[in-house]
Amino acid sequence: NYITDRRSNTLLEDPHDMSYVTKVIGLENPASSLRVVLAADKPTEGDVRVLYRLQRADGAAIDKVFELMPGFNNLNINEQVIDSKNNDGRSDRQISAAPGQFVEHEFTANNLPQFTAYQIKVECTSTNQAAPIRLQDFRVIALA
Repeated sequence: NYITDRRSNTLLEDPHDMSYVTKVIGLENPASSLRVVLAADKPTEGDVRVLYRLQRADGAAIDKVFELMPGFNNLNINEQVIDSKNNDGRSDRQISAAPGQFVEHEFTANNLPQFTAYQIKVECTSTNQAAPIRLQDFRVIALA
């Protein structure tokens, strides 16, 4: 349970077998939103979650824990976060596709405190290790 189990929010205690963590990316100008876009071939047993951590414009160090992206269950019809305590790291829209198809997923976090650096963590889970999740076309956009 991504909302109650906070182990995914760290680098050392993460229980997942497949995690992709970017380097810390510095920005020339402060930003206040992040958008992660990736294509995933996701079997029905699999799931992709995205987390981020920030170096705030008013602070010197990067946050120690990752925050979950809001997820489609926690966005209202205007794509605004309902309650940040219920962020679950899922994509902005519920997506279903046949296995073997790469489908674009977007993960957006808006109205963040201004930041000058960020780091992204992508976690892939599956109840069937014979049906892994495949990713391609990974990109991150920091918006002011």
